[in-house]
Amino acid sequence: MIVLDASALADAVLDQPAAEWVLKQIAGEDVSSPAHQPAEMLSVLSRLVRAGEIEPGTARDALDEATALPQRLVLPAVAHCGAPTHFASACASWMACTSRSPMSSGAPSSPPIGD
Repeated sequence: MIVLDASALADAVLDQPAAEWVLKQIAGEDVSSPAHQPAEMLSVLSRLVRAGEIEPGTARDALDEATALPQRLVLPAVAHCGAPTHFASACASWMACTSRSPMSSGAPSSPPIGD
């Protein structure tokens, strides 16, 4: 199994110098990625568009290519959240944020889409 990092995926879908190496590494392998990888890809691509390094159409094509790659998106396991690492701290923060509703956290609520 290969765990594919978003930066490696970005190199591959944007035809960067490391693309060939990345694609060779994942060829014929079971590929897994953190569940938040699509959000990381959006972040990378939007940053490149804002910086004028790629065109919006190139970003769309790269995102399509990234999401078409056969891979298993994996949520962090509860066991990982208990490990004495920085990851455990990040998990605790994420769980705290997602367990609160916008009203209970004091954050302003957004109107439903379409209203």
